[in-house]
Amino acid sequence: MTIEYRYFAHVTQTRPSTDDPAIVCRQWTDHDGVTHEEHYTADLRWARGCTVHHVRSGRLDGEIHPVTEELARRFEEIQAARVRGYEPADGQYSYSVVVTNLHPVDSPRALLRTWRSPQGYSMEQSWTATAGWLTSNYKYEIDFDHLDGELVGISEEDVVRYQDLYRSYPR
Repeated sequence: MTIEYRYFAHVTQTRPSTDDPAIVCRQWTDHDGVTHEEHYTADLRWARGCTVHHVRSGRLDGEIHPVTEELARRFEEIQAARVRGYEPADGQYSYSVVVTNLHPVDSPRALLRTWRSPQGYSMEQSWTATAGWLTSNYKYEIDFDHLDGELVGISEEDVVRYQDLYRSYPR
């Protein structure tokens, strides 16, 4: 069965054009008649979402406009450029692992890389065996006591060892 997507642009006051929208979403209807929705994320992948529903129900500001698949593909490129704009200017990352009572340094809860963007933002990603580096907020969660644990700095050379460790975990 081939999925036929319907694409939508979420336009806002700060991103009022469908040529450069805040978010692009896609919907499809399954064989049971259930509509599903995804949006294209800052992790540069399609993920489950409900932007169209939230805007149409008034829970989220902005407007929803139908767009072509071509415009959605262009948005993927726009989003990639936005993400690249936040990468470290010097290409340098700091690496750490999230260590808790249940997750010691030899089996940490997460592998992180952090950096300061050219705009001055503190950025963070965690590494997953299935999707690589994804946006995360472990540092925030630990700093504000929402998560027990601490960050332990590691060298760039240690990153490969931890990635291999995560790949070895059963999925």
